Amino acid sequence: MARNTMRAVALLFFHLFTLAWMKQNPMPSIIPQFVPPSSGEISEPMSYPYDHKIFVAGERELTMNCLPVSPSQLSSFEIQSMKDNLFHVLRKFREQNGFGRAIAAPQLGYPFRLIALHYNGTDTALYNPVIINHSLETFTMWDDCLSFPDKMCCIRRYKSISVQFVNEKNQLVIWNDCSQDLSELLQHEIDHLNGVLAIDKAEKPFKKARSLEEITDSVEEKERKQLERSDEEVPAAIVSRKDWLERPEYYNRFVDFHY
Repeated sequence: MARNTMRAVALLFFHLFTLAWMKQNPMPSIIPQFVPPSSGEISEPMSYPYDHKIFVAGERELTMNCLPVSPSQLSSFEIQSMKDNLFHVLRKFREQNGFGRAIAAPQLGYPFRLIALHYNGTDTALYNPVIINHSLETFTMWDDCLSFPDKMCCIRRYKSISVQFVNEKNQLVIWNDCSQDLSELLQHEIDHLNGVLAIDKAEKPFKKARSLEEITDSVEEKERKQLERSDEEVPAAIVSRKDWLERPEYYNRFVDFHY
């Protein structure tokens, strides 16, 4: 009896010690704490040009197949802080670089299916977005990314897609037959949620007709013009953004769509 009593007392002491230790040493959250821009000095882990590190190509965080956000998580402090952080970083990036229409959660190291979208002057949070339909027609374009801002890559996208997602009110939203520019943007961001970067899907562009006149040329005339520029170098699948900005007409000649 005395031995059982001592064992019970020891077990109780162990549980009390464990609870006290956990109170003093809480388990870290899988979502880094958000420091609002208005809260004053930014803490050391947030001391980046955009107040948060943007992970770049080659880092493990960008290869994650992200987790869905459950209804019970949607209104949580951590998920709302993650959303606020994404929009804050996107805005700061756009102010400093002149481009940036969307950012996906894994680009900041968050393993959740969330996209912060800035489109036509409106901010929209897309939770658990899924492509539910797409056109048969595809096109090529030069694509850029916050995670490889010094490069451009040639990529093929569906011309139009339909997407469903959950909004901040936990309502299911469907965008049918999105425009070409929105479609390519959403395909890029949803790829991020699946651990795929645009450079992972890059393809070498091909020589295209330079004008409508050339498209309607006879076979002999097309062959003659091809010989005239047979020494013209076709760009690689991934090129320097600096060179792309300096020679847009040259690069855009090899793709179907450009801004």
